[in-house]
Amino acid sequence: ASEAYSRCLSLNPAHSRALMNLGVICLTKGLYSDAAGYFAIASQLPGAHRPFVLVNLGESYLRLGKTEEALSAFRNALKEKSDFDYAASRIYIVLKSEGREEESANFAKYADEKGLKIEKKPSER
Repeated sequence: ASEAYSRCLSLNPAHSRALMNLGVICLTKGLYSDAAGYFAIASQLPGAHRPFVLVNLGESYLRLGKTEEALSAFRNALKEKSDFDYAASRIYIVLKSEGREEESANFAKYADEKGLKIEKKPSER
């Protein structure tokens, strides 16, 4: 599959779906820096799937130990898709795991006010 997406990008370097899918392949293979690179490029392109690209960018950053960059990506995903429960959950879980109790409590209250359902424990993904 990666060869097909790479060929697609050689024809159209701004093909956001191909970039996103290559990022997902890299993420699942543990190539977090490569994944972040594909997602970062795709996040600059328009498309209805941008919030999902941003969440995957955040996941890549987390695995690279870049917590603030991850939070920024998750927050941007939530800005673009205001009912994105998964992005909200990731924000809460990251804040909580970093010991940022007041910030996580404030975010949980905000999420509740917005009707977002946040998971309070990390899920397998």
